[in-house]
Amino acid sequence: MPTTIEISTLGQFQVQLDGQTRVEFISIKAKLLLIYLALHPGEHSRKKLASIFWSETNDEQALKNLRTILSSVRQNLPAVLIVERDLLAINPEITLTVDAIQFEQRCAAALAALDAPDALSHMQQIAELYQGSFLADVAFRDAVALDEWIGETQRHLHHLYARLLHEIVTLAEAQAAYEIGSVYARRLVNLDPYWDTARRHLMRLLTFLNRANEALREYEAFAQLLDEELGTAPEAETTTLVEQIRNHHIRLPAQRATQSLIVLPDVPFVEALDDIALVQRMLNTPQCRLLTIYGITGIGKTALATQIAFHRQQLYRDGAHLILLRQAQSARDLAYQIACVLGIEISNQTSAQELETLIVQHVQDRHLLLVLDNYEHLLPATDLVQTILERAPKVQVLITSQVPLNLFREWLLPLQGLRVPAPDSP
Repeated sequence: MPTTIEISTLGQFQVQLDGQTRVEFISIKAKLLLIYLALHPGEHSRKKLASIFWSETNDEQALKNLRTILSSVRQNLPAVLIVERDLLAINPEITLTVDAIQFEQRCAAALAALDAPDALSHMQQIAELYQGSFLADVAFRDAVALDEWIGETQRHLHHLYARLLHEIVTLAEAQAAYEIGSVYARRLVNLDPYWDTARRHLMRLLTFLNRANEALREYEAFAQLLDEELGTAPEAETTTLVEQIRNHHIRLPAQRATQSLIVLPDVPFVEALDDIALVQRMLNTPQCRLLTIYGITGIGKTALATQIAFHRQQLYRDGAHLILLRQAQSARDLAYQIACVLGIEISNQTSAQELETLIVQHVQDRHLLLVLDNYEHLLPATDLVQTILERAPKVQVLITSQVPLNLFREWLLPLQGLRVPAPDSP
């Protein structure tokens, strides 16, 4: 069986073999050698590696030290390295994973696809990979070059993590997922306590969560920190924000226009063609104003609804709008998220009833498709959906839920997973 080696470098420093055995080496540099080779694929000369790992030692002693840690690595992990007279490399037949590499690669992919429907939840998963600084507290007096490489990698991954947190907070704020946004804004503030932008994010989100007093205390603590540590004051934009919060003038943000468009995720889609055809026929029927795709968690409701909405959005004069309701907990949350996606100007003082009135007025003369994903979190609250159906005759509503809404106008499509060919099929 091929060997699998997992190396943890973010927040902890360990090597595991086949997911179970924790591997111990003669020294920390033996583990660092594996990490360095994994982060720098290809062949490396022994002399070059020795000069990096023992830059403050003479060449002869450095090569001797390298031979010692090579012996330790090959004793614990016999097949991990290809060792020649003058060259070293990772054995390509070994599955070697480093959390730092996974974090960097997944971050790059996520940051290049911020408009994907599941971008927020996907970035949250990636953020959990960053359990701490790269090789925290690892430093060497006899290896300045190695120490510099560790420091540069730490700064790079730290910057990448900060950018990821910033995008999570920005997207959460745009999608009205204020509780999620506040959690990651707090992480961003802890990561860089002196960054005004991070503080403003946190202050806004706390205000949107009806915690304005906490937002004001956050500002006071920030101003005191800057004064005591740096002898400076918060930026003008930050002081303007705090005045808006004090005077109850802060407004909830309209969701970015790109979030209203249906964008297909960059993953293969597998679904029975007859389900797609059936949904298309239903939505092409004038009497079908509300279609609910329902089934158990993970059965493919969101993927099917997204595909359908993507291919139909050009059929509606005012397009299609996707509202992700995984984090919604109440009818008020539903109204806020719909208002944000539709670009309706609202403030944190707008009541739930006023919100629903604004939404109905906004859509009553529009021709659009409204996709409400994961509606089961909001049941039995269906008043807003019913009002839209009654007052906006050109709006179609496509819902995914674990259970039907049980409304008079509701058309239903139960989803039961992919069909399996009959046993006697060729």
